[in-house]
Amino acid sequence: MKILFVSSWYPPVLTGSSLWTESLVLSLRQRGHDVRVISTHWQGNLRESKKSEAERVYNLPAYLLPPNKFLLGIPDIPIAYSLTNRRIVLNIVREFKPDIIHQMNHIFDTLFLSAYAAKKTCTPLVGSITTPVQSTRLLNYLLMHIVDVLLVYPFGVRYWKRVICADTEIARYVSDTYGQSIKNKIIRNIHVGVHKRIWKNKSVKKTPWPNITMVGHIYNYRDPTNIILAMPTILRYFPNAKFNIAGKIRFRRPVNEVKRLGLESSVKFLGEVSTDQVSKLVSSAHIFAILHQLVYTSISLTSFEAMNFGTPVLTNAPENLYGNSMIKDGENIVLINRDNVDEIAEKIIFLLENKHVRERIGQNGKRFIRSFLTWENCAERTEKLYESILLNDN
Repeated sequence: MKILFVSSWYPPVLTGSSLWTESLVLSLRQRGHDVRVISTHWQGNLRESKKSEAERVYNLPAYLLPPNKFLLGIPDIPIAYSLTNRRIVLNIVREFKPDIIHQMNHIFDTLFLSAYAAKKTCTPLVGSITTPVQSTRLLNYLLMHIVDVLLVYPFGVRYWKRVICADTEIARYVSDTYGQSIKNKIIRNIHVGVHKRIWKNKSVKKTPWPNITMVGHIYNYRDPTNIILAMPTILRYFPNAKFNIAGKIRFRRPVNEVKRLGLESSVKFLGEVSTDQVSKLVSSAHIFAILHQLVYTSISLTSFEAMNFGTPVLTNAPENLYGNSMIKDGENIVLINRDNVDEIAEKIIFLLENKHVRERIGQNGKRFIRSFLTWENCAERTEKLYESILLNDN
């Protein structure tokens, strides 16, 4: 099968979305498919048009949108939509003649390029959604919802034959936002997996001190402040405990709270780290802790990576995220109320005090990842979806 992916981000740009796209691309190639990718590439502020023959990746010229509060402070957002790029994408589709086009995520403007090319060439188009368009600020949330309904859906998502939702929270967002017209298109049984690079990395020994770790860029919607506020209580029981936070700082409140509480020796901001460093950080931690402040709350890919190494994960998410109680509080994950600092402190202290509980939850989480959230499963289910769409189209 000839498959064309369209994604605004793709490695070497490292985001959850780019790594997800790459993993699915590699897995489908291993299954014998001819898979190519359209992404964006910039040099300085303007990315150059560039094609990598070895990777079969076409890179469109794009501008970088400066970080802003309206777009959640997300950095390095490429703006690729132009008449020139519309022609380029259309020519790629006409030359490659894919059986299907797969748009990865819907919050960037490559969405409109793939929809235009699919419509012009009558090529079936499917889309995957991992990130809802939402904000922690009410006004921003309302404005983004209007953009979602009046721009994203009519000029992009409505052309998708199927909408692949990473979990039940994403499916709920899609249903709530786009209504009855899209409910029959929602696919709920194709989930993300742990990135292939992580599978190859070896775990390292746990640190000799109590180690709580978070990996993820800090935004107002991924805010570790309440874990930081729990640290004084944790330190009364474990004076040498450390909370390590890896990722770019796009939201200053956690940094300010560390200074206010005088926790500079106990809470460390490590900045952005490599994929190999992520493996070392999450495997050496006693607890992986991360909080999300959005209406539709999923589990982060770095949480899955921690589970893959047998590190227990403490986070906020609904138990039915994958249906049929695939994740269970106290069994393969620890779920908390993100707003309850006392509960966060209590559960972290309990885990640090009880090694056997930590190890049991960690090993159960590892089994869950390796039996359910694999890219082989994801690729197989995606392949079957493509086949059903092509069969119905013909």
